[in-house]
Amino acid sequence: MKKHLTPLRYPGGKSKLYLFITKLIENNFSFKPVYVEAFAGGAGLAFQLLFNEKVSEIYLNDLDENIYAFWASVLYETNALISLIEKTEVNVETWRQQKAIYKDNSCNKTTLQKGFATFFLNRTNRSGILSAGPMGGYEQKGNYKIDSRFNKPPLIALIRQIASFKDKIFLSNLDAKEFIASVDAQKDNLLFYLDSPYFLKGANLYPHFFKEQNHIELFEVLNKLRNKWLLTYDDHEFIHSLYHDYNPSFFDLNYSVQTKRVAQEILIFSHNFIKKF
Repeated sequence: MKKHLTPLRYPGGKSKLYLFITKLIENNFSFKPVYVEAFAGGAGLAFQLLFNEKVSEIYLNDLDENIYAFWASVLYETNALISLIEKTEVNVETWRQQKAIYKDNSCNKTTLQKGFATFFLNRTNRSGILSAGPMGGYEQKGNYKIDSRFNKPPLIALIRQIASFKDKIFLSNLDAKEFIASVDAQKDNLLFYLDSPYFLKGANLYPHFFKEQNHIELFEVLNKLRNKWLLTYDDHEFIHSLYHDYNPSFFDLNYSVQTKRVAQEILIFSHNFIKKF
């Protein structure tokens, strides 16, 4: 089974939770749930669940307009996106051009242009972080060159695979709290998974990072949900205090669930899960 089913490189991606989430679904749902991510990012876990028929549909939301533009391009302008990938040279000159498009906040750029620029920078930047510089440096003297993570054939194949499921993928570009409340009110048999922006290092990783009040507001929304939800966070005293009644669990770097502190991240479950692990 492929482990990386997203064309995006994403800090903190949770694809390794696949087997755990699968078991969670088996223990808590009598038929396939609709899977919902409020902070979709790379969405690798969502696609893994969908491709392997563990969920019936997926709802993906991301407030970042550039991430949204990429996924919209994958689903709705597939051939045009693939054409850009095929014909675009991967070098520092192109990197500078795409960086300019990515940073252009005017309305002059199309969704496809923004989506491709986001994809290009994600595949060519250090660690996939969109605000970082190119791999290998501007003079390309580093060990890893700018094209070392830009293997076009498998990336194109994966984009085609995702697009072939577009009738089961619902995409939005909303504030997470608004998105969560709206979907919860409209549908049943949902499994919300929230890979929340990190409490400590969020400002270094995400354009739309959370401040303390945002974390509190998310907690208040989750408290009111009818459907089941699962939340991952970085290990911090503030989060433990906020979610004290939910008994947060630790998981190690191999993403196996533990009852003791062995890692930097935690899992938090809604109270209506019958069996967690």
